[in-house]
Amino acid sequence: MFGYFVFLITFVKTASVVEALSAEDVSRAFVLDAVIVAHLKNLLKEASNGTHNQQPSNSDVHSHYVNKFIGEHEQLFGNAEALNTTERKGVEAASDPVKSLILTRRLSKDWSQLLRMSNTAPHHTSWRRVKSEVLKAEKDLAVLLEEEDLTSQTNAFVRIVQMYKLEPSELTELGHQRHRSFFSTNLKTVDVAFIGGTAFDERLYGTAVDLLSTVKQLAENSSETTEDMTTSKRSELLPHLNHLIHLASNLHDLRLTSESYKQQPGMFPRLLSQVPVSVQKERKELLPDPITFRRNLPASKKHTEEDNIRFAQICRGQTFMSDAESARLKCRLDSRGSPYLLLMPAMVEEHSLNPKIVTFYKVLSHKQINKITDTARPMLEQAQIKSSDDIGPDESFKVRSSYTAWVREERLPMLKKLRMKIEALTGMSADENTNAAEILQVNLYAAGGYYLPHLDAFSLLSEQQDNVDVPAEFYGGDRIGTFMFYMNDVEAGGHTAFPRIGVGVKPSAGSAVFWSNLLPDGFEDTRTMHGACPVLKGIKWVSNKWIRYDQQFRKKPCPPLQAS
Repeated sequence: MFGYFVFLITFVKTASVVEALSAEDVSRAFVLDAVIVAHLKNLLKEASNGTHNQQPSNSDVHSHYVNKFIGEHEQLFGNAEALNTTERKGVEAASDPVKSLILTRRLSKDWSQLLRMSNTAPHHTSWRRVKSEVLKAEKDLAVLLEEEDLTSQTNAFVRIVQMYKLEPSELTELGHQRHRSFFSTNLKTVDVAFIGGTAFDERLYGTAVDLLSTVKQLAENSSETTEDMTTSKRSELLPHLNHLIHLASNLHDLRLTSESYKQQPGMFPRLLSQVPVSVQKERKELLPDPITFRRNLPASKKHTEEDNIRFAQICRGQTFMSDAESARLKCRLDSRGSPYLLLMPAMVEEHSLNPKIVTFYKVLSHKQINKITDTARPMLEQAQIKSSDDIGPDESFKVRSSYTAWVREERLPMLKKLRMKIEALTGMSADENTNAAEILQVNLYAAGGYYLPHLDAFSLLSEQQDNVDVPAEFYGGDRIGTFMFYMNDVEAGGHTAFPRIGVGVKPSAGSAVFWSNLLPDGFEDTRTMHGACPVLKGIKWVSNKWIRYDQQFRKKPCPPLQAS
């Protein structure tokens, strides 16, 4: 909001390790923002009533920025005095990536700027009271947003822009002049600048050029003619923008022509020095033939660049199934061979026959969903992944951005009844007390939350063949099956994508998707690699029940050995 042209000169920096903000963090941040605005309104009211004698010459300038801070909040969320609706509006903020980003910028940068300005502002006594009240609110709400949090939110937005191929200008006032944006709020120039800088830091040079070109267009045509963008500041900004766009374009072309280039994300297919971004973005995406797609499936246990590309395509609603394959998929009522389901068979939709992926509908009731989410909410923590050679233990956010809790049956007795339903639907034991299944894992994804393609299986048989000791936590065996509950409808995005099968599953409240992670011989089925598409708008609650291998020997025996 203030002096963003300085940021553009210095945005090339070393990316720091940051955790993504949770939906709860964003919701509490909204409450803090509303508290600040309420105090600022009282401050201006006191000044207008003449309760202060001194009126220094800079009071008008300072009041302008205070009014601007208040005005942006009310433009985003309505009247700050209506705090009885804070919970609803807090969830609204967490559900909209644009509002989440702007809210984080307001508390991490704009509010700090106002505080610095207050040192020379009038009414020091009143400002000290405002600072004291805001500090108390920060402590009570456990909210203290800093620049690292803004980096986290811009990372999430870069991911959304890149994954869903959003047009940056359509998210600003330039796009709003043409038609209504998908989001209810426009990004300001400063926000697009931060997103472009983050894309540069992540070496997504094509995306950076696209975003920074939008910043340049905004600087040339923006209606922001206040102190933020005077004629002199615009003339100072544009040369720096041209330099940064030129730098990002050259780095893009250098990487594009390198021997190691494998269609990395954020890259346009032709040299930006020869073909402008606007022309390349008009190029229609060519999809592989379904038969060719099946023949060229990677067998790696780790996701590849090809997996990432297909993952993004599926997240955008594409599929790689042929018409003949799709025609064999059915929706039906099925008792699954269980007396439990005989009088009320399951509603089943098939997504893939080999490997088998199905969705069961109306598995969870609204009452059960509320009990699970209410129990998990106070226990949510930043999701972690198993460390690998290329991802350190403190860099889980590069692979997934969500918050996780584990809920035992003894803590929530209704899970025992849910376990019976899982067993009826899958034909396998799901008792956590006998190590037949794991404790229920609950996940909350805020706007921009995601999980890159991965396997749920631990590859235990492969590691045993390599003489790797199996830790005690895996004594129940490998994860033979995944039973994933969707606990709310997601407004946009958030699908579960299977890049090596070529299908995606849309979240539907109360439904559950089920698939096997292992082949009949007990080795991992690499075709079931899957990921959680970024949540484009809304939040996403899911929970997982992972079924273990060892206790299923009577229910799912190994196939007979073939004669040699």
